Amino acid sequence: MEHANYRTALRLCIEAIQRGDKHHELLLEVGQTPDALVTLPGLSISKLPLVIAAKTVDKVFFDHGITKPVLERLHTLVATPKAVYHSDTQPGSIVVVTLHAKQNAEPVIAAIRPGQVIGRQAFNVIVSVYSKRPDIEAKWTAKGLLIR
Repeated sequence: MEHANYRTALRLCIEAIQRGDKHHELLLEVGQTPDALVTLPGLSISKLPLVIAAKTVDKVFFDHGITKPVLERLHTLVATPKAVYHSDTQPGSIVVVTLHAKQNAEPVIAAIRPGQVIGRQAFNVIVSVYSKRPDIEAKWTAKGLLIR
């Protein structure tokens, strides 16, 4: 379930970044980790809070071109994945491919690092959101990275 204050926190974060007040150290709680990820076979992803750092919001919004409406629906997109893969570059991390695509028909990808300890608490951290070329799923599947 999406955190009740996530969309407000996201809006305030983007507005602060636009003003130059980046506050990169802040974490935005997207919500609880969805069952679609917790129940993945062969993985031990706990039902921890799913978070995204303000620094990541800055990067994905301003550098990767991920729109505010996509970021607002982030929990729903992660909860209803088209496919989930092991990360090709970060051992222990997963990559969620959403059913929703940007206008250029590229799938939107959310990279998640499970069980990351920040301070004294563990979180499942969305470390990036970006679009990829449409053939990336075939490449990852051929490499044996498909989980579901």
